Amino acid sequence: MVAASYWPAALRRVFALSFILAVCATGLSGAAFGESYVEFDVPGASDTLAMSINAGGVVTGYYHKSSTDTYHGFVRQPSGSIVSFDPAGSVQTYPQAINGVGSIVGTYYTHRGGHARGFLRTADGAITTIELKQAIDTNLIGININGAILGQYSNSETHGFVRQPDGSITTFDVPSAVFTQPTGINKFGVVTGSWYDGFTSHGFLRNPDGTFEVFDAPKSTATYPKSIDNAGRITGYDERRVSTGAFLRESGGNVTTFKTSERADTFGQDLTAQNNGTSTVIGIAQDSRFHTIGFLRSGQGKITTFEAPGAGFGSGQGTFAAGINGEKHVVGYYKDGANIFHGFIRSP
Repeated sequence: MVAASYWPAALRRVFALSFILAVCATGLSGAAFGESYVEFDVPGASDTLAMSINAGGVVTGYYHKSSTDTYHGFVRQPSGSIVSFDPAGSVQTYPQAINGVGSIVGTYYTHRGGHARGFLRTADGAITTIELKQAIDTNLIGININGAILGQYSNSETHGFVRQPDGSITTFDVPSAVFTQPTGINKFGVVTGSWYDGFTSHGFLRNPDGTFEVFDAPKSTATYPKSIDNAGRITGYDERRVSTGAFLRESGGNVTTFKTSERADTFGQDLTAQNNGTSTVIGIAQDSRFHTIGFLRSGQGKITTFEAPGAGFGSGQGTFAAGINGEKHVVGYYKDGANIFHGFIRSP
């Protein structure tokens, strides 16, 4: 998981709500735009948070069964069947990403308050622990279609690394960075994330040859990339003087900023390249009452906001879009009026 102390205040408000898992397929139609929803919970779960969806529609995330229960991982197939899992000895399991062949990466803990360890779960259910010898904590963040894994580790500082399918590991830091926090990897092994210079955070792109490009969103006081697609476009969010907005960075370096509305804090979360040479971005927007909605921004710049049918409208409630696949199916979770989390899949 990301070190919460480095998150901007606006995002800490959002991600304090961020835990996931699910199964109860009810095909509900969104009246506003004609989209359809499947809402689901892991059987017996009190909270289900869905985090990532692959090209085949397989979803991963996490859940727990009560406020005193620990979190467990799950895999949901397109048929609606759900399998839960934990690495051996885990008391907290947090899957973060799934690739096109069904391999899942994430983080687990063997006791509360203990050191973080990474895990790789392949589609056949085999789980491998991944830890860097020099690390106090190891967190796995993403995995591409080729099996390259993106992670971060910490000792006295935070660093990035890429683990190749053969097990070889390359660690990296942005030059002059106090800490480096990677957040996304594409199929070519290009990585994005943020780095902290001791005063504020900036964006970076790391090429497979180890060279870096650093960037900031225009007029921002801090920049936080979240995801990179196979066309090299990056989305994320940036802090401004009085608000937070989303951005899209083209592969050539041009950055476009946008918001769902002037008063809403807006966070780009994920994106996918389309065949027409553009990218579709998804994310979340939060109003002054801390009510959250999802959004989808087309390659032409049109923004569509959406809410899962069961989402609540109170403070801290709403719809949290987490990931998108190439078919523009959006996965995430919502918090209902009773403050319970459920998973959802939104189809266009």
